[in-house]
Amino acid sequence: MRTTLLVAGLASLVALAGAGACGGGVVVDGPPGGDEWSGGAGGTASAASGPGAPSTTGAGPQTSGSGGVDPVEAQTASCGAFCALFDRACPTNGCRDACAALLTVPHPCNPLTTPYFDCMSTGIQISSMTSCEQIARWLDPLFECLGSSESACDTSFKYACLEPFEAHRACQRGEAP
Repeated sequence: MRTTLLVAGLASLVALAGAGACGGGVVVDGPPGGDEWSGGAGGTASAASGPGAPSTTGAGPQTSGSGGVDPVEAQTASCGAFCALFDRACPTNGCRDACAALLTVPHPCNPLTTPYFDCMSTGIQISSMTSCEQIARWLDPLFECLGSSESACDTSFKYACLEPFEAHRACQRGEAP
């Protein structure tokens, strides 16, 4: 039984990595009332299209190279667009609080969150049937990773937009991106 669950979890990660690497959207979902092994990822954005699917057109702030939006405001707006993906399933998901905690402390790596959250805002879709508990199990490790300089970092959300995630993590660790 545990082997089956491990294989299913591994398959979900492979699907998530493959879809994100190919530029496809990723649907992240979980059945309501699921256990610690529930939820997962798979499919493309087209699998979740249609009425009621979240729109990601124009997600994240648009800036020009000169002038434009304040960088902290752009980072916060980008993170907020990512957080909006969870609102239908769990309006009290705590994502925006985690954004504020991450971005209110000035850090040289903060600007690298914008391309990551912009990518995530258009790269994933969250089922409205996903429990708040499952969302917390996804978001907590993500924000721990983004705020940490530790070399080990594990979150399911790194695969959908691996390049900007790795650039931010390299900065956090003090390495060249």
